[in-house]
Amino acid sequence: VRGLGIFAICEVLPANGSAEPIEAGNPTWENLTPLVWRNAIYSEKAAGTAMAQLFEQQVALFKDIFDEKRQAYDQCAIVEVGMGTAELFSKITGNVDTLVGVELSQPMIDLAFELHGELKELSGSKVHLVQGNAVELCDVIERSVYPKEHAFWSEKTLRLSCMCMNTFGILPGDALKDAALRQMFLCAGAGGLVIVGCWHSESLPQGYKEFYRHHPELCGPCSEKDFDYEKGNFRSETGYESHWWSKEELETIVKRNFPWALEGLRLRFEVRGLGIFAICEIVQTVSC
Repeated sequence: VRGLGIFAICEVLPANGSAEPIEAGNPTWENLTPLVWRNAIYSEKAAGTAMAQLFEQQVALFKDIFDEKRQAYDQCAIVEVGMGTAELFSKITGNVDTLVGVELSQPMIDLAFELHGELKELSGSKVHLVQGNAVELCDVIERSVYPKEHAFWSEKTLRLSCMCMNTFGILPGDALKDAALRQMFLCAGAGGLVIVGCWHSESLPQGYKEFYRHHPELCGPCSEKDFDYEKGNFRSETGYESHWWSKEELETIVKRNFPWALEGLRLRFEVRGLGIFAICEIVQTVSC
């Protein structure tokens, strides 16, 4: 209290719950640069690792789907929510007609273009990486890329909305996950697809042995006691948290957020490497 006023002074503690600085070598996630995460999964140094293999299998999955579907449409478009450094886009530019990435961080978009010269060359024509919030996905695309009357929104365009490499899993809180997923369905529309890729709970022991314990720069040092394999949870001593998803969990959240009658949803799952993918085909958009 000073004079006539009262001040609420809020100190934000680090993830370890202490007011003391975290030791060097145990950084919190917020202090990481995008390249630290990228180098652990997508770099040449990471080739052959479990996460690198998962990414390769993910790329193959998307290529297979577009090869299967494209004959029935005039054009194919992919919309990736939280595309980060656009690693998926860099591998499938020849398989689709339009690539739209919506990312909250403008520095991440700038880095994506810096890393992938071919995407930068196609920017504004075939490739559109725009800053925006997942919970406003359709509005962001209409406002920044394609207005509602554009052929992108036509029933003759296959629109595939996706979140990959556990982007969905790290969204904070169920409310944000629900809102983002619902927007992805609305963006894809009738005849479209939504794909959500997460780390698979059954692979968490492998994740510990082959990924986490080899990358303390990502989450701090960890041991097997930090993992709850039954519930699919990991919490490191520096406060980093990760959840690995079961088929049942994904099925529940997908069905909960399908905007139309569930009879219009054709849902299947694929397990590839450390990941599980919910592949949602929107057969029809009939109100509940």
